[in-house]
Amino acid sequence: MGFVSMVILLPMYIRAKNHSVCMYIIWTSVLCLVYSINSIIWDNNVVNWAPVWCDISSRSITAAWCGTQTGMICIVRRLYRIMTLKAAEQSNRQARFDLIIDLSIGIGLPMLMLPLQYIVDSNRFAIIEDIGCFPATVFTPASIPIYGMWGSIFGLVSALYGGSTDHSCCYQIENS
Repeated sequence: MGFVSMVILLPMYIRAKNHSVCMYIIWTSVLCLVYSINSIIWDNNVVNWAPVWCDISSRSITAAWCGTQTGMICIVRRLYRIMTLKAAEQSNRQARFDLIIDLSIGIGLPMLMLPLQYIVDSNRFAIIEDIGCFPATVFTPASIPIYGMWGSIFGLVSALYGGSTDHSCCYQIENS
């Protein structure tokens, strides 16, 4: 249901050319789809029914985990640009540059996490009962900079953009 409810919204945001929300929707729907398939296949068992699916789903979970966070960064960045009126008076070239930056953040960083995941993997995947296939990350000192710190960095960047958006909004209201 989560996958379907997310994908239903996608055409509306594609028509509106809201690329940051589209990336967030796609990454979130990938997570919903993978988790639902995994929970159906591995209901009350840990038998390796589909090793190829486990390879695909564990890498999809890694990329989508990062993608949902970078998608949120792109959304907050877009709101910041709208509130500071940088998006309103931009040329086609600047709009294209913003799209390239959003795609680099929203797709490039999650794809970068895939080869980095191989460095900190103990196995190709781990099967957890009732959850299914999951990335088998070993938490070592090397896994913190490669895998563990990105959630905090993405949250901090989103908070900085969000705080700047709130500040610029109040500043514009006071000067009106």
